[in-house]
Amino acid sequence: MSERALITGVSGFVGTHLAAMLVREGYEVAGTAAEFASGWEDNYPELRSVQVTTADLTNELAVRGVLERTRPRHIYHLAAQSHVPTSWRQPRYTFETNVLGTLDLLEAVNDMKLDCRILSVCTGDAYGVVDESQQPIRETQPLVPGNPYASSKAAQDLLTQQYAASPGLDAMVTRSFSHTGPGQSDQFVCSAFARQVVEIELGRREREVSVGNLKPQRDFLDVRDVVRAYHLAMLKGEKGAVYNIASGVARSIESVLQKLLELTKLTVAIRRDPVRYRPTDLMVVRGDATKFREATGWKPEIAWEQTLGDLLDYWRKRLGEK
Repeated sequence: MSERALITGVSGFVGTHLAAMLVREGYEVAGTAAEFASGWEDNYPELRSVQVTTADLTNELAVRGVLERTRPRHIYHLAAQSHVPTSWRQPRYTFETNVLGTLDLLEAVNDMKLDCRILSVCTGDAYGVVDESQQPIRETQPLVPGNPYASSKAAQDLLTQQYAASPGLDAMVTRSFSHTGPGQSDQFVCSAFARQVVEIELGRREREVSVGNLKPQRDFLDVRDVVRAYHLAMLKGEKGAVYNIASGVARSIESVLQKLLELTKLTVAIRRDPVRYRPTDLMVVRGDATKFREATGWKPEIAWEQTLGDLLDYWRKRLGEK
């Protein structure tokens, strides 16, 4: 009989890719979603077998009900409010979702004595501003988050470590650096650029791309490399461990836009939009995934040009259907 995996936030950007991969690997997959729209599986036929429950993870009874029905061996905890600007506008909602949702899940697993592993997906954002002399960032770097989203994920991170230490749950943490790819919301920079570029291709937008600060450099990964990392962490990671998931390469936001334009052969104007600037913005972020690579053998495999090309194709398909 195939093993059962539960993915919280299964209908989100990363959850969708993870669920499809696990189904292909032979897992019986269930998931939770705060809101669920029919048709989410259209781009991934594997998802038709996934059992999805609409559940609020801050509702303790709902969490226990899902766990009772699914009895998973592996729990991938992805559900989160992950948009930084939203976290500034709605910090309470962000903390309730990211911290209390995690607490309810860990408490339920402990009280029910479930025999399972838990991967708590956190973020490299939790490190905050790190001087370039201390980069690439290792797991030993202190957490000094610089926005409400990062603070809430740092709390989730530490909470998971605490539950692994006492009462002793088989849980671990990944700190993922920036990732993108097909299916990502245009709330995030790579996808926002890709959508605008495709709208120009389709003649639905003037030849102008609206941008925020182009100078910051980020450690970008393809979402498909990230979900493969999560699966390897589940299979090979150590109880209580913390692992960075990173490429080790810092790319400027400006270079992302330039590469998208190269792939489309478009010439456009750039318009600075103050609304797209964040209250705090780290200039350079680069992570060190040596610990994770040595534990699992993982390394990024998808070329950056393919990532951006697939992101453009996603928006061409989505906008072309309208």
